[in-house]
Amino acid sequence: MRTYYLTIIAIMLTAIIGISTGCKRKVAPGAKAVVDDSKVSVCLVDGIAIRDTPAKTGKYIATVSLGEKVRWKGGPEKDSTGKEYIKIELSDGKTGWTSSYGIITGAAIGVVKDDVNLYKRPDMLTASTQKLKFMTLVAITQEKDGWCQVISEAKRITGWIKTDDILQDNENVTAAIFATRKMRAKDGLNQVKKMESIVATSPHPSSYVIQKLTEQQASALDKSTTAADISASEPKQEQTQGQEQELKK
Repeated sequence: MRTYYLTIIAIMLTAIIGISTGCKRKVAPGAKAVVDDSKVSVCLVDGIAIRDTPAKTGKYIATVSLGEKVRWKGGPEKDSTGKEYIKIELSDGKTGWTSSYGIITGAAIGVVKDDVNLYKRPDMLTASTQKLKFMTLVAITQEKDGWCQVISEAKRITGWIKTDDILQDNENVTAAIFATRKMRAKDGLNQVKKMESIVATSPHPSSYVIQKLTEQQASALDKSTTAADISASEPKQEQTQGQEQELKK
């Protein structure tokens, strides 16, 4: 009987350790997790590799993209250099090991709606000097009283912003990921041309993200046209001044 109870306790402890490992962050008092399953995870680094072993020398399996949803399956484990890896499962069922740096467990993906201030806590009196710009992709880890705790791409920034400042629907998230990749592409196009291409080819032209980019594109074109007009008029002004000097002679 004693052996039986010891076995049950061991099983319970194993389960508890597994759960605590899969979801590393503690939920703040009064807050709630944004996903029911702590194994649901979000990738916040574009193009991280999945390998068959928890080491850089492991066989390459696939690449995880920014904003992609995955599932935590095990770990963390460290390689000989001390780098930490976790085991994840992709949407197609493939599993492998990847750097824990790029994965946020127990989180949902979202996109920042407009330029916003970041807060240290879910309180308007705790504003920080940091900001999140429009179209920034974030992992949402907690919700409390109309606030969301977020972690920005590559874990650069962590803090709280109002729930109304985040878009979480698939259409806008997909549009933001598409636009982000286009803006970062080394295609020789300037920012205005990149925005023009995004607006013209986006799979979700009616989304808030693309509509706002359309407005920004129009504004950028106006500024570009104004600058060109000013530049074109400057030689004429110089010529007029030269003519005036000739008349004075």
